[in-house]
Amino acid sequence: MQSGSARGTLRSLSCPSTCPLFTDQLESWIITGDPRHLNTQRPIARMRLIIREDYDAVADYTAKYLRDRINDFAPTADRPFVLGLPTGSSPEGVYKNLVKYHKAGQLSFRHVITFNMDEYVSLPQSHPQSYHTFMHTHLFSHIDIPPSQTHILDGNAADLEKECQEFEEQIRGVGGIELFLGGIGPDGHIAFNEPGSSLRSRTRVKTLAYDTILANSRFFDNDISKVPKMALTVGVATVMDAREVLILITGAHKSLALHSCIELGISHMWTVSALQNHPHPMIVCDEDATLELKVKTVRYFKSIEMVQRSVMGEKEGGGEVNQMPRFSQVHHNKDTMAATLSRHNSQYMEEDMNTPSPQMSMDDGLGDYSIDAAKEDYARYVFPQISYGVCSSIHNANSSVLRRGWRDRPLDINNRTDNSRVGLRLLSRGLSRRLPNEIKSWLGPIYDGFGWWGWMM
Repeated sequence: MQSGSARGTLRSLSCPSTCPLFTDQLESWIITGDPRHLNTQRPIARMRLIIREDYDAVADYTAKYLRDRINDFAPTADRPFVLGLPTGSSPEGVYKNLVKYHKAGQLSFRHVITFNMDEYVSLPQSHPQSYHTFMHTHLFSHIDIPPSQTHILDGNAADLEKECQEFEEQIRGVGGIELFLGGIGPDGHIAFNEPGSSLRSRTRVKTLAYDTILANSRFFDNDISKVPKMALTVGVATVMDAREVLILITGAHKSLALHSCIELGISHMWTVSALQNHPHPMIVCDEDATLELKVKTVRYFKSIEMVQRSVMGEKEGGGEVNQMPRFSQVHHNKDTMAATLSRHNSQYMEEDMNTPSPQMSMDDGLGDYSIDAAKEDYARYVFPQISYGVCSSIHNANSSVLRRGWRDRPLDINNRTDNSRVGLRLLSRGLSRRLPNEIKSWLGPIYDGFGWWGWMM
């Protein structure tokens, strides 16, 4: 099968145009069917949304992800892993699990450098609600990280502007942040970058909004008069400069923020939406946080995870294996990828990669891959999960093919409509082999009106 066939098939499964973040996501994660990409450090440049049952599952997944990212990085004194960290209720469970992994000998922070997001102004570092105290209580005092490698803004500095500038210089001095972990507020703010903050902002002094003061009063005996009114915070651009950003979103009260980040456009009124411009963003959320998302959005991301799990050969149900690939895993797990491609299409692996054919016939386009991949991968993992909107898009593309009378002509692999046509055949052939004849005969008259059920027989 030509490389364009696999690429076109994956593109035909993309979410409808109403979901711009999802375009070509499958192509990014499943290597596009071209074995030459196995030798290329091709980055993942798509939003990832990981949905777990509850907060504990979110914390468990995130801690495992961080553990594996640090261990895969193999940090040394000359090449430390630089980690951005948040405070508040969102990361508490994550820190608890990281401490557990450290005590079990599975994780060391000896060559990790940390930068925290923010700190209150004029609150003593020894205060129970200062972020210095928070980090010491929940993480730093339980792991082997040297104090000189932890960086938290000093809200009591004589010159606050200079403190912010030096913080940015310290980040640049260690080569930038490898991964920035963060949480958000109900209004979608990252760190103390509240609605209206510039998406190009850097570390600075920030006056807190009343909603933030009110929300944080729960840490100050529910007395808003005790809550500091100003803070030092990293900027949105500071966070986005990290090579990977992982955001935790849990609870129904943050569901509108998740909706704004995933399904709406970029806006300074929802600073978390800046993730849409980041090359390697990831959100881990619980079911409650998805309440404002469209059903098809949730199903789409879950289906992506199912497909990726099968491609990567990962275990279903969690355990000690993460259910989504790490940022570095897609780059380096080449043996698994090669084996998958070879299993699905060994003939293609042997073709001359330097002379691709610009066109293919219908039979050539399906080949061995249609039997193996469409039946085994798509019908099993994708089709039961993809949204009605995706099905409608495929149906519309196929109807267009029939109306134009293109059914018998060769397929152009560079033609978007032809790509959809091939994608439909791959999906439908796999599905039709799994439907009993009596069900197909019963459904046939219903789908005849749509003009595409005949393609499935």
